Amino acid sequence: MDPVPEAVIDDAALVEWRARCTAKGYAVNAVVEGASVMEAAQIVCGNGYARPYMSEVWGVVQDYDRSAEAPVQVFTPRNSSGFQWTKSFSRTADGLRVNFADEDRNFESRQMVVFRPGVSADAGLTEQITYDGTTNAALVRARALYDLAQPAVRGSFYTLTVPPEAIICRRGSLVGVVHDSLSA
Repeated sequence: MDPVPEAVIDDAALVEWRARCTAKGYAVNAVVEGASVMEAAQIVCGNGYARPYMSEVWGVVQDYDRSAEAPVQVFTPRNSSGFQWTKSFSRTADGLRVNFADEDRNFESRQMVVFRPGVSADAGLTEQITYDGTTNAALVRARALYDLAQPAVRGSFYTLTVPPEAIICRRGSLVGVVHDSLSA
């Protein structure tokens, strides 16, 4: 019920994210009725390849190529313990059957099937999803290809234990991990 104090709103990150969305042509075109503020924020953020971040600061966690950036923090055996990873080997969808309101058809509901690159249209497993707020067919296709790539590039989960006083990063920060590993 109370407004968020201005001091905890990450204006710099929100302005940067808005500029990135504008440059890439991302937009939200939706009527949001009967939804919570969090649900509306998830629709807006999802269309800009981000997630709402509501913790010690309020902003967004952006998903973009960070290969040219330096890590915010590096975790080593000196400042962490119990490093481990797991890999998911679940069966992934060959394609997505996407529902969206098509702006080229006067916002009528439309369904588009998008397959992973290298998979033919007669492939077996498809999953259904609805994209709220995205009304452009090209952006819907790009988002579906992005979602289909996620299991391949983000199928590993990393965990480690760090004392609270040693943490300087926050959710969404680029971090590095140094550890010993065996090679074959």
